[in-house]
Amino acid sequence: MNAFRSFTNASSDFLFVSADGASLDGLVTLTDIELVITGNSPLTTPISALMAAKPVALALDDTALTAANTLREYRLTSIPVIENRVSRRIAGVVRSRRLTAVALQASANANSTVAGSDASR
Repeated sequence: MNAFRSFTNASSDFLFVSADGASLDGLVTLTDIELVITGNSPLTTPISALMAAKPVALALDDTALTAANTLREYRLTSIPVIENRVSRRIAGVVRSRRLTAVALQASANANSTVAGSDASR
């Protein structure tokens, strides 16, 4: 199973599954692979049988608020980003940790701007 090797070389807890190498068909998680390794599924089990087909994803034009709400609603730590909902072409991934860091930085910048404008009065 190539997914075993992919997880050993990746720092992620999931992998995209794509039949054409571009569109998001599914996700397979490290937990899915662990179930195979621990003997709950035969080693010959195809990834298509393990993966979550057509997983929830963000589109490139979704907002950070949509990302945060989707991560919270589905209790995810990462979510795929696709170009659009029709093609489902893989564009990237949003991680909750990174989204939180960006939000905190934006908040700190906004607060320092407000503090700076108060000081000039």
